[in-house]
Amino acid sequence: MEYIQFVIYVYLFIIIFFISFYVSIFIKEKIMYQKYHQKKRVYKEIITKEINNMTKKQIFSDNHICFLQKELININHLLLFEEILIDLEKKNKKEVMNYCMKISSAFSFLIRNYRRKSSMEKAYFTYVLSMFPMLMHHNDNLVDYAMMSFVFDPSIYCRENAMLFFFHKGSSRQVIYSLKKINKRNLYYSPKLLADDLLQFSGNHEELASLLLEEFNDFSIRFQIAILHYIRLKGIDRKEDLYQKLLSKKYDKEVELAIIRYFARYKYDKVLKELLHFMHNKNAYDFEYRIVTAFALATYDTKEVRKVLIHSLADCNWYVRKNAANSLVKMNVSIEELKQSLTTEDTYAREMLQSIWEEKLFSEDTSKTKKGTDLYAVHVSV
Repeated sequence: MEYIQFVIYVYLFIIIFFISFYVSIFIKEKIMYQKYHQKKRVYKEIITKEINNMTKKQIFSDNHICFLQKELININHLLLFEEILIDLEKKNKKEVMNYCMKISSAFSFLIRNYRRKSSMEKAYFTYVLSMFPMLMHHNDNLVDYAMMSFVFDPSIYCRENAMLFFFHKGSSRQVIYSLKKINKRNLYYSPKLLADDLLQFSGNHEELASLLLEEFNDFSIRFQIAILHYIRLKGIDRKEDLYQKLLSKKYDKEVELAIIRYFARYKYDKVLKELLHFMHNKNAYDFEYRIVTAFALATYDTKEVRKVLIHSLADCNWYVRKNAANSLVKMNVSIEELKQSLTTEDTYAREMLQSIWEEKLFSEDTSKTKKGTDLYAVHVSV
C-alpha cells in the first residue's frame, strides 16, 4: 500500500512539475513578446521622427547615426529595424529609400563589426543589405570591397545574400566582377539558384546579358548553364549568338542542351538544320541530345520535322519517344498522317502511337458524341 502511495505522489509531483514548467515558459514568452513589441514601437517612433524631419524640415540628426551604430550591432535589434523599414516602405517607398541613403554611414561602420561575427549573423546582415541596397550608398568602393568578403564566406547563405545585394543594386559590371571572382575560387553555386538570382537583377537586363555572353568562355560549366537559363527565362533575344555557340561544338554537353532548350522556346529557323542533325546522327551524340531536341522540335512545324518525329516514335529510348509524341500532339498531327507514315511493326512505336491517340482523346471537347470520338479509336496488337 505504501508503495502505491509513493508511486502516486511521484506521479503527481511530475505532473505538477511539467505544468509549472510550461506555465513559466508561457509567461516568459508573453513577457518577451511584450518587450519585443514595446521596443519595436519605440524604434519605429524614432525612425519615423527622423524621416519626417528629413522630409519636412530638411534636417537630419547626427545623433541618429550614433544611435543606429550602437543599437544595430545586436542582431535582434537589426531584425526589428528591418521589420520597421518593410512596414514604412509600404506607405512611402521613396521616403524610406532617402532615409536609407542618409544612414548609410552607420552601415559602413556596422559592416566592419558584422564581418567578425558568426556565419548566421553575417548571413542575416547581408540579407538586410540585399533588401535595402541603399543602406550601402555611402562610399561605394569601400562597400563593394567589404561585401566581396561576404561573397567569399564559407556559408552558402551569406554568399547568396551578399550576391543578392549586388543584383538588387543593379550594376551589371559589378555583378560580372563578383561572379568571376566566385567562379575563379570554385565556390559552389547552384545553376538554378544563380539563374533565379540573375532574374532579380534590378538594372538593365540587356546589358547584363551582353556582358555575360562576352565573358561566357571564362566561366565554368555550372555558371554557363545558369547564364543560359537566365537568358531563356528572361526572354532576351540572343539567338544568333547562341546559334554560333551551338555550331562551334566546343562546349560541354550540358551547355549545348541548355542552348537547345533556349531554341525550344524561341524559334530560330537557322538552327533547325542543326537540330535535325542531332536527331539523325544517333551514334555521334548521346541519347540526351535526342531527348531535348525531340521536345524542342515542337516549335518547328515542317513536313521534314514531322517525318523525323514520327520516325522517333520507334527510338530505343523511352524519353525520346515520349517527347516526340508530345511534340506531334502540339503540332496537331492528324491520325491519318500518322497511320500513313508509321508503317513499322515496332512495339515501341505502336505504344507511343497509342499514347498520341489517347492524348488527343483527352483533349477533345467532352460535348463530342461517342460516334465522333470513335473515329480516333485504334486497336494496338501485341
